[in-house]
Amino acid sequence: AMMDPRGKVVRWQGQLAGIRENLPDAPEARRNALLVHMFPGRPHEGAKHLPSVVLFFGDDCFQEVKDLTAGSWIVFEGRLVEPGRSSGGEEAPDVPQLQHL
Repeated sequence: AMMDPRGKVVRWQGQLAGIRENLPDAPEARRNALLVHMFPGRPHEGAKHLPSVVLFFGDDCFQEVKDLTAGSWIVFEGRLVEPGRSSGGEEAPDVPQLQHL
């Protein structure tokens, strides 16, 4: 059986594609998200609208991200909330919770 990667702390880097703030109906810790492209990415990322990683963060991390702009290269640490998928026709990005940039 494969080990469930949820809860694992990852340290990754990638290029910031965008920032989404004040997501509706989200708990405080996941109210905002950084959309990150990783290189090399997963096969599904030929469709550039799908980021490799959706990195959630709460208002407590806002100071760390406020000066970032799309196209910036970032290194981040996050705790994996949901691992990505790229098989069976169902494609989804990795979803960590930001701990540190």
